[in-house]
Amino acid sequence: MKSKHRFLFVGMMLTILLLVQSYALALPANDQGAQRAFSLNELQKRLKTVNSPEISKLLSLFCGITVVDGYILDKKNHDIVLFGRVDTRLPFMHTEDFVVALRNAWMKYAEFKDNTWYYSFPGCSIDPDPQVLGQLNTQTNELMKNQDIQAIDDQIGKWHDICAQPQTVRVLGIPFETHFGDVMVEADYLMKRLVDGSVEPAVDGFSSLMNLTKTKLEQAVIAGKTLNLGICSMNRFWFYPGENQYTYNDNTVSLSQCPITLLTESQYLHSSGKSLVGTGKTDSLAQEFASRFTLLYGDIAEKEPIYYELEALFRLVALAKVMNYNEIDKTVKLDYWLENFSVAEIKVAPTKKGLSRIEQFEHRRELEDSIEIIKLWLPTCGGVGIEIEANEQNMVRDTEGKLQELEEKILQSRPAEDALFWDVN
Repeated sequence: MKSKHRFLFVGMMLTILLLVQSYALALPANDQGAQRAFSLNELQKRLKTVNSPEISKLLSLFCGITVVDGYILDKKNHDIVLFGRVDTRLPFMHTEDFVVALRNAWMKYAEFKDNTWYYSFPGCSIDPDPQVLGQLNTQTNELMKNQDIQAIDDQIGKWHDICAQPQTVRVLGIPFETHFGDVMVEADYLMKRLVDGSVEPAVDGFSSLMNLTKTKLEQAVIAGKTLNLGICSMNRFWFYPGENQYTYNDNTVSLSQCPITLLTESQYLHSSGKSLVGTGKTDSLAQEFASRFTLLYGDIAEKEPIYYELEALFRLVALAKVMNYNEIDKTVKLDYWLENFSVAEIKVAPTKKGLSRIEQFEHRRELEDSIEIIKLWLPTCGGVGIEIEANEQNMVRDTEGKLQELEEKILQSRPAEDALFWDVN
């Protein structure tokens, strides 16, 4: 009985992920999830005069708050009191990230060109060179033509080499070399590995796009069905705000909803070979992956804390946007934060190595006069857009008095006028 080989190379599942490190330092003592408030005026005073490394560390870590929930406009003292939760299981928030979010909201990073201000929400992307995509197209076509196992292995090696070429890192709406930018880029880069399955968090219900695709192909081959997958499947993923909502009264605003969703869109390489073009449509498996990731975001963040840090950035942008919307700078001077606070430079790599991963599936089937062997190669190569606005549509006035009660409790709990931060029982 002779053997008949059928080789199927399921082409580029290219994921362009757009958009966005944790530390083991001890937070100030507090229960997990307990509430804390701090004075922006006092933080400013101490940052101007601090000479102790330990105090400086506390001040740089947002006074220990790990989840910011809102602010109170303390008109009596011309102060802003920020409040949130302290949970020692979560990564620290960073004061400088708050400053970067404020400056973005106040358009300090907007570019003035041709008598026009150009504003961008905070975001990032890691972009492959379109010429590299063209090379991958060519390499995929060569693989599709080949029926020799050794030749295919050699060509797959070339495929990896092409994928590994550097991809350009872009940070939008904020300075490039900041902790804020670094978190977005690292969250984006990790997403590529979650898509291709090279990182698999132990989360029930989570499956990489690679594994979802492989499972579908295996089922089709075993059932003898036609494989209905394109040769060149390219999917763009990016983190984006879900339905954002604020609750407010005359002096207090609370972030009642600030979810993160993962979105996706199919793309193709333009005939010019110089750009990727969105189709306006979604691949069913890519959409399934994105929906699962959105649903399991909190569980994934427990395994990969960079996503807690990314969520913190979304909340800080939401906070800064509503502060700007309410024009609090007319009541409290923000000059120090908007102009004078020094944001540390953090090294952010201008390029990232392209990622690739190959999965193989072999299925043998006896035919009348031969044995059919099917092998599948599933290669993949490897953003964040924090487009949050505060407006009438997402502002809900508190009619039950709960915010007023919270406001009074926080302000009355302050132990002294010059207290920096205090916990609210």
